[in-house]
Amino acid sequence: MKASKRPPADGEAPRAHALRLMQQRILDGHWLPETRLPAEKKLAAEFGVCRTTIRAALADLGTLGLTEYHLNRGHLVRRVEPHARELLAQTIAVISDLAQKPQRRLFSGREMALESGVLDTIFGAGLNALTLHAELLDQAGVDRLMDNRPRGLVVTCRLEDSAATCALLARLTSHPAPKVFYGDDASLSPFDRVVSDHAGGTESLARWLISQGRRRILRLWTVPASVSWVQAHNAGYERALQACGIPSLPPVHVPGITRRVTDSREVFERRTREFAGHLAEHLSGPTPPDAIMVCTDCEVFPLAAACRLFGREPGRDILITGYDNVWHQAFERQWEPSVPAASVEKHNHRMGETLAQLLLDRMADRLPPAPQLRMVGQSLAITPAEVKPLAAAAVPASSEGELQHVGA
Repeated sequence: MKASKRPPADGEAPRAHALRLMQQRILDGHWLPETRLPAEKKLAAEFGVCRTTIRAALADLGTLGLTEYHLNRGHLVRRVEPHARELLAQTIAVISDLAQKPQRRLFSGREMALESGVLDTIFGAGLNALTLHAELLDQAGVDRLMDNRPRGLVVTCRLEDSAATCALLARLTSHPAPKVFYGDDASLSPFDRVVSDHAGGTESLARWLISQGRRRILRLWTVPASVSWVQAHNAGYERALQACGIPSLPPVHVPGITRRVTDSREVFERRTREFAGHLAEHLSGPTPPDAIMVCTDCEVFPLAAACRLFGREPGRDILITGYDNVWHQAFERQWEPSVPAASVEKHNHRMGETLAQLLLDRMADRLPPAPQLRMVGQSLAITPAEVKPLAAAAVPASSEGELQHVGA
């Protein structure tokens, strides 16, 4: 039976298109082991590409170990050993870019809790999970993984983090296996995905500040304005202030902020000075802000120290809100007694559960053909008034000192 011709996906290169369809025919058993592939001219006409493109795609098939060329016989399908394929038939591949190894049953504001929710849901469904680090997967690694046909993929990489991550996602999208992505970047819109309601979380923070009598609420972002979740933060902020008839203030961007280093007071003081430099005109002006919002909880502490340099007392003259609800783990508490007035709990474990469940629904054919978008709500976390600063000796040494993804 002749396989149906498929047009290239949007943005798919002709060579990648031809390779994907020929690879799929081999893995689906349409072209059986030891059989000869059709002539280049016939394949070119069927796939709507030139013969040069077909010739290059055939070379790629040989590199992947799916075919071998014999003089006078042409390209023959190789016999693929079934062992790995049989194992991966009940396995979900989880591709992450976190430095830490994913754990099960981790409920916290840390990024690792997202992957934990994914794993708990996969194992709860009676399937295996294979965790892979994005930066260790090159083109050949992706192709080998997909040749063995995992049951599906959950991809939690953040697009804004590195060019390598973007390249990996581009390679993964060319494979037909069911897959679900985490993130609200526009490039992921053709796929099933789960996003966090950053706009709703920021709106709840801004409304709470307004309820505390704050009217000059400043945003301080250490992440580029082009990042999708920063845009969502801005949308939630604007929505809250417009609803209450309060004028918004332009966000302050702090590019290239020094990265945190666990238990380094020198780095903490450097970050304090960097924040102070960007806030000088605002905090020393005639109408200083009475509240500041930041991307993530760890930034509250050097920011609070910076406010003190201008005689602005955190918690009294100025309220500072964080994000992610991980402030109690921050090592900076040993040098700055202030804590966030409020933060946002993103429910990362629930987000991971939602990612895995969306994939399970897709694999079970419980979804319409159109890509699905599921949004996980966030919750306002108001810091209790009785919270006391930690003594230096009580602060644990924490790997949380170098967050891989602030606010994402």
